[in-house]
Amino acid sequence: MPPKPKRSPLPDLPIHLHPSQITLPSLHALTALYPSHLSAHSTSKKPQSPTLESLDETRYITLPTTVRSRRSASSWGHITRSELVDLMRWKVRHGTPRPTLVSLAESNQDEVVRKVSKEAFEVLLGDGSEEGLPRLKIGRKGEGEVRIRRILAGVEKLSVLRGVGPATATLILSVADPEATPFLSDELWKWCHWADGGGWDAKMKYNKLEVEGVAWGVEEVRTRVNGGKGDCTAETLEKAAWVLGKGGVVDEQKEESTKRKADDEAEVVKEKRGRKTKRTKTRS
Repeated sequence: MPPKPKRSPLPDLPIHLHPSQITLPSLHALTALYPSHLSAHSTSKKPQSPTLESLDETRYITLPTTVRSRRSASSWGHITRSELVDLMRWKVRHGTPRPTLVSLAESNQDEVVRKVSKEAFEVLLGDGSEEGLPRLKIGRKGEGEVRIRRILAGVEKLSVLRGVGPATATLILSVADPEATPFLSDELWKWCHWADGGGWDAKMKYNKLEVEGVAWGVEEVRTRVNGGKGDCTAETLEKAAWVLGKGGVVDEQKEESTKRKADDEAEVVKEKRGRKTKRTKTRS
């Protein structure tokens, strides 16, 4: 059997795209490249399989909207077994291919997925006591400390589901809180740890310590860029890091024009979310 071709090495990351230097225009420019990079990586050997673009819409638009629609005075929402399977399909197509994870996700019972995800969203977003939340192992302090402890608590809750490790758990949590809860993707973790010197070849361990590390990394970038609010969300950083991890680089001089394109696409996404919310209210 001939050896598999090696992937071409990615270019070094320009200093203006480092986590400690990146600006909001740069982030807008990178997210503007996201749809074209997604299309380039949208391949499937099975004709009946959903496209990566359709799975991406489910992950970033449909499911967050659905979870929000399920919120009430006594609940922060939940996901179902079929929605967990859709997330897992997106994860293995969007990142490292591990088809067995889809089968494991399918083996969960629907009522268990609903119950566990509801509990995880409650500990993530609720205003319950901080007592009993996991202690942080990375010696940092900041406004995001309690939020990161809540993320780790949510990860612990979701770990009882089959096929759900720390990375998938953060994916589930990010659907309920796309603004501040990051998905532990390979690209986002490597980008957040760029200063450690590993670059795109750095090795992850997919454990709770990595969850804490990427959560702090995202927290620091969001706080520096816009005080932790506005357009610099965890979702924005996740998409920007994914584009960078696929070889996308933006020039500082071109950022303003790509920012306008990103703003236009953001308006389309908001419009889609608005339409889906209206349809949900009509059905209910």
